[in-house]
Amino acid sequence: MPEVELPDGDADDALDSRLKRLWEKNFGDFGQLHTTLKQGQKVAHFRIRALLGCGAFGIVYLADDTNMDQPVALKLPRVEVLLDPEKRQRFQVEADIIEKLEHPGIVKVHESNVAGPVPFIATQWCDGPDLSQWLAFRLEDGLPLPDWREATELIAEVADALDHAHENGIAHRDLKPANILLASTLVEDLNTDGLRQYKPQITDFGLAKLNEVALVDSRSSLMVGTPMYMAPERLNVKPPYDGMSAMARSVAGDVYSLGAILFELLTGQPALSGATYLQLLNGSAKPASLNRSEGRGGIPQCVERIVSTCLKRNPRARYTSAADLAADLRRCLANQKILGRSQTLKQRVGYWVLQKNWLAMAGWFAIVSQSVLAIWLILSDLFKIGFGMLSVQQYTSMLPQLVMIAATTSLTTIVVGVFCVRGYRWAIGLGAILAAVNLSAPLVALLDKPPLFRDIYESNEPYFSFQIHLVIAMTFLLQLTLYAIAGWTEFKIRRSS
Repeated sequence: MPEVELPDGDADDALDSRLKRLWEKNFGDFGQLHTTLKQGQKVAHFRIRALLGCGAFGIVYLADDTNMDQPVALKLPRVEVLLDPEKRQRFQVEADIIEKLEHPGIVKVHESNVAGPVPFIATQWCDGPDLSQWLAFRLEDGLPLPDWREATELIAEVADALDHAHENGIAHRDLKPANILLASTLVEDLNTDGLRQYKPQITDFGLAKLNEVALVDSRSSLMVGTPMYMAPERLNVKPPYDGMSAMARSVAGDVYSLGAILFELLTGQPALSGATYLQLLNGSAKPASLNRSEGRGGIPQCVERIVSTCLKRNPRARYTSAADLAADLRRCLANQKILGRSQTLKQRVGYWVLQKNWLAMAGWFAIVSQSVLAIWLILSDLFKIGFGMLSVQQYTSMLPQLVMIAATTSLTTIVVGVFCVRGYRWAIGLGAILAAVNLSAPLVALLDKPPLFRDIYESNEPYFSFQIHLVIAMTFLLQLTLYAIAGWTEFKIRRSS
């Protein structure tokens, strides 16, 4: 990719704009260019009727199943997917995944064949719009947003279906309004244009993840997924350790997506409205208040608490399952006390500790503290000459010793710190050993006059020498502590991966 020079100060804005174009790209036109199937053409025993939509990996048609005499949604992989073995495997995986699921809230698979000349997945056809289209139509036409009861009932049904997938070891990983289809019901309702006339059905498990198999790496899922509905931990190329299993982490991510969708249904805007894509990537974006969004009030406090729980940055603070979320939503509808999810101070502190990059922090502290310490050791005695506390001759005789101390303790520690900053785990042990060795000398000096520091002690007041070694000891003790924490967190990360 050619490099583009950016004016000073505009780099972040330009990068944010580019990320926005990537994520908000309309694949419809792209799909048209790769579509050669016309009305009436056949794929196996399916007769094409119309193009329904396009995604990053597949094109979906409305087709007639001539064997079963029923309409179906026929998903075909893009041409570039067929040519890429890895992407073709993903199409195969999607077919395997959705065939495992049997639930009225999940689009049913009628037939799939990924081994033939033209791979396809034939699913139940939904005669209504998707949730994203339904909401967009209402906003464009100036119609009121759904009542909080309607929105809550719909998300509770989606949560039921999602829990069924989770119980089968499958997490969706790209849940958004466009992946929730609205099937018309036969129930007559006075509010004919409301959500109650529809039954939600989850579709597009293209990024789904089986519990026992890692299907998609973080780099590909990042660009294919929809960041506005993705949990903060999923947006990191290297997700921070949270002490959870892979499946529990994926379930927590889906729960976050449900909370973001419910927020948008209730307010007409994304939960992270106004956030830039750079803020989404670095995890600094925060959800808006539900009742304060665009002046929308009247939403019960229980709904606000439920949404807030779903959108917690800490995945452990969210609902542990979609079933728990659905149960709380129905408690709120029944005007009953919700259970929510609370955390102790210990759990919050533990999560905060585990989210920090202690390896880099230990490295930077070693580099900075050791550099400052080396300069301070040399210059502090130089300043004494001006106050008559030390003669030039005394300082000159001490200078080789000071330089030797700086070279032996500081240079090696700084080099190890650089390796830590660059992410080399092996440097943790070496850094801890150096910190412990360097700590021993000032500790002994606090109790006695070791040979290494004899000249320095003889040229200073005892109390002043005590202060010097106390500062040195505290510096190395902090280094050792940071290396110990870094080693513990890295052990936790490797153990969980």
